[in-house]
Amino acid sequence: MGQTARLRVGDHWVPLPRFAWLATVKTARLAVERVVAKLSVDERRVRDFLVTEIGRTAEPVAPDALVRALGLAPQQVASILDALEARMTFLYRNDAGEVVWAYPVTAHRTPHHLSFESGERCYGA
Repeated sequence: MGQTARLRVGDHWVPLPRFAWLATVKTARLAVERVVAKLSVDERRVRDFLVTEIGRTAEPVAPDALVRALGLAPQQVASILDALEARMTFLYRNDAGEVVWAYPVTAHRTPHHLSFESGERCYGA
């Protein structure tokens, strides 16, 4: 994680103190953890796979990859993806039906660069 964050105020970018953006990140993480705790086991498996795979490859993930990797029926994968996308918190699919981002990672270029202890690098959603 970088050492600076900026907030846009009108036409200007104002630097935020480190304590302020760390507190914001912590609050967001806790909110996501509360929602994730309410997911079904299979919803959590799908979400975790998507975050891991997009984080590893920085590429969109097709539904059939979920079917193969997790051993779920295609209809079950479709239902889970619909439910997770409807929450508008966990994922977004492109026109081809591939998952392009699964919070907090995305296959799209963004200003937010993430790197993990394992060495993977990707963009943040």
